[in-house]
Amino acid sequence: MKVISMKSDIKERFDDSLSFYNKLKTNLHNDWDTISTDKTCNMYKKKHNNSNNEVRLAIKRIDGLYAKEIAYQFWDVDETVKLSWDRSMESMNVVDTCSQSSAIMHIKLKKMVGVTNRDCVIHSEIKKISSDEWMVLNNSIDFPVYKDENTIRIDCNVVMIIKQSKINEELGDVRSNIVSDIIYKANVNLGGWIPKVLVDSRCNYEWPKILENICESAKKRYVN
Repeated sequence: MKVISMKSDIKERFDDSLSFYNKLKTNLHNDWDTISTDKTCNMYKKKHNNSNNEVRLAIKRIDGLYAKEIAYQFWDVDETVKLSWDRSMESMNVVDTCSQSSAIMHIKLKKMVGVTNRDCVIHSEIKKISSDEWMVLNNSIDFPVYKDENTIRIDCNVVMIIKQSKINEELGDVRSNIVSDIIYKANVNLGGWIPKVLVDSRCNYEWPKILENICESAKKRYVN
């Protein structure tokens, strides 16, 4: 997986994510294999560029939250906010604030039994696509901070896209009339060696929980 390091690469990732989003609207079942479906979250996967690495996709629908609220809850660079919904994270530090909508972060993941420690450095950016659509992009960058010879640095390409819509057009944008669809796609290279069965089980269990945690913490922040 390519680790991005330049602004042009970030723009390319954004354009690629928009292209993926537009294609997904009409081509989901042709390109993706179903992992699981239930009332709260659907999970899919496919091979990445003919490699053994798998890209995973989760789709969730939530009532009563605006797209912007979900996007900002996911993007927020405050460690307390991040830890409120991401149980896999040990700690997070902001390395550089690039703008009001982007930052570089160092994230240390919680240790798994029998597995070498992992961390990552990502550029995270939040973007408004349209009046009803928001996107958050998290991409690994080549940034030499907090390097530890006992820790493996992972590469990741993560995109979350949220589209809100009205249940009844006549009722307008009141919260009780809003439903938001969340699309969460990730291509993660953990580096080193981890048993595939462990990766699969954690992803299949953790992803729906992460999206649920984001929504629940957003409700506490914006609704309750």
